Amino acid sequence: MKQGVFITGTDTGVGKTFVTCMLLRSLVNKGIKAAGMKPVETGCKPSGFALVPADGTAIKAAAKMQDNINLIVPYMFEKPLSPYAASMIEGRIVEPAGILDSYAALAKAYDFMVVEGAGGLMVPVCSGTNAGINRSAYYYSDLAGDLELPLLIVARAGLGTINHTMLTVRCALEEGLRVVGVVLNSTSGSAYDISEDTNLQVLRNICPVPVITRLSYAEPENDETRAAVQEIISAVLSFGS
Repeated sequence: MKQGVFITGTDTGVGKTFVTCMLLRSLVNKGIKAAGMKPVETGCKPSGFALVPADGTAIKAAAKMQDNINLIVPYMFEKPLSPYAASMIEGRIVEPAGILDSYAALAKAYDFMVVEGAGGLMVPVCSGTNAGINRSAYYYSDLAGDLELPLLIVARAGLGTINHTMLTVRCALEEGLRVVGVVLNSTSGSAYDISEDTNLQVLRNICPVPVITRLSYAEPENDETRAAVQEIISAVLSFGS
């Protein structure tokens, strides 16, 4: 089984790419040959006859990868929608087999894989027909399972995250997925929200998987954020050992 982690979220816009890139940079700085991948990216900007995946480009830079961007992001769409919806509108089919082929090619060349999903576990990647399964849709939970990677769940730190986090964790466990833990991420520099502190403690009391740390909003990265990332790396690297 390849060593790595699948980054999922409780929702869109919770900071998955931020966490993915920080994790990759830290792994590379530790001398670990790590690769990043975003199987499907929507909301890509057109440039001539091509699309530019902002998240995929950031992931490639964070891992200092020289691989072709089409291997890192095998499916790109312009519409900022779920992969399934974007593929329907743009008339291009997403095939899980193509994602698995790209993953396998990268996994042969790297020691650690960091794969970032889109939205949450129940976001549909494509129809069940395209995936060759007798079900209406193939979800990111299915992809994480096929990749055999444990999950790192990124959740908002503020109000509302308890419900979203517990639902995501419950879904993951019911799908038979392994979970490294949860990272709470402050997604804006807005005024202090007391729920961020209480949410961390409450989730640590009730969540059936580890709630690893809370990332403070920081751009550029600061010492507090780097310390939190080290907690995440320790949890990821020690998971299952």
